[in-house]
Amino acid sequence: MIKITLLTGRFAGQTRAMPDELDPVDVFSAFVKHGDEWQVDYSAATEEEKFLWFRAEIVARIVRALQEGRTVKIFDQKLQLEQGGDLLSMGKTIEDAIAAQSGRLITINSDDEKGVVIGVEGYEM
Repeated sequence: MIKITLLTGRFAGQTRAMPDELDPVDVFSAFVKHGDEWQVDYSAATEEEKFLWFRAEIVARIVRALQEGRTVKIFDQKLQLEQGGDLLSMGKTIEDAIAAQSGRLITINSDDEKGVVIGVEGYEM
């Protein structure tokens, strides 16, 4: 079971368990669209839920940061959307950077006013 607490916006402070039928990409896309900040509790999630929801969360945090003009550091690459730049064109760079870490445990090291830092911790079992 995935639980998400909204930190800003109309439903700030509310925590909800995410029903199985929800698509994580749709949920996080809505948060980004509305400018909401969130926190996810993965403690009661299955491995499959963690995989699906965390993957969507990373992408949402990256997209939100780039849209807001913040820097994104993915392992050893720094990304920033230039004025008038195309976010979709950065998709391949982001995919390649994450794919290069295949087998590693990917983490969100930080997401703050400076930007988003994506890192790795060891290897998957």
